[in-house]
Amino acid sequence: MSITLDREHVEDVYPLSPMQHGMLFHTLAEPGSGVYVEQIRLGLQGLDAGCFRRAWEAAFARFTALRTSIVGSGRRQPAQVVRRSVELPWREHDLRHLATQAERAARIEAFLREDGARGFTLQEPTLVRLDLFRTGDTS
Repeated sequence: MSITLDREHVEDVYPLSPMQHGMLFHTLAEPGSGVYVEQIRLGLQGLDAGCFRRAWEAAFARFTALRTSIVGSGRRQPAQVVRRSVELPWREHDLRHLATQAERAARIEAFLREDGARGFTLQEPTLVRLDLFRTGDTS
């Protein structure tokens, strides 16, 4: 993702709250630690993946928090920048070829460990990633 901060692409700019300053401090002090990386894992049955993706696209279009990043993290006064739009950070992983549920679960657990340690590039929109793992035809 490219970092574009011209007026055409920026919807708003806000100062960080005191809590956000603290979170930024810890994130910069412990790179790769996964501190403040929250992972939410859901098992869904009967899922229409296309519809699910479109719902997330609508959420990103509506809610500014999903289009926000932090710029100037090396400065005295970093800021939150809200982009007018961002590319949905969506990836799909097909695990249906794996023979057992245990193999699929192990692959997902390995992904979660690696993804949590990866952290985020704070100035890049967005500070969210969405990964869909297909474990069955409708799950």
